[in-house]
Amino acid sequence: MSVEETAELLDLRAETVKTRLHRARRLLKLALEKQIGPVLTGAFPFAGRRCERMTEEVLRRLSTHAHDSGNL
Repeated sequence: MSVEETAELLDLRAETVKTRLHRARRLLKLALEKQIGPVLTGAFPFAGRRCERMTEEVLRRLSTHAHDSGNL
């Protein structure tokens, strides 16, 4: 539903609906981070030298692409 539809249905001002929606999203984000954050922390471990090589290659390709397209 749109903000306007929600406001009308709940007999609230649109600004109040926006504020409550913002707060609800923030609370949901915090709850999800609290619940699954520790799981995600270990999902992408740093792999030392391998990660360094991958990072260097990505940066090299980005630099080459920017140079080739004239975006320096």
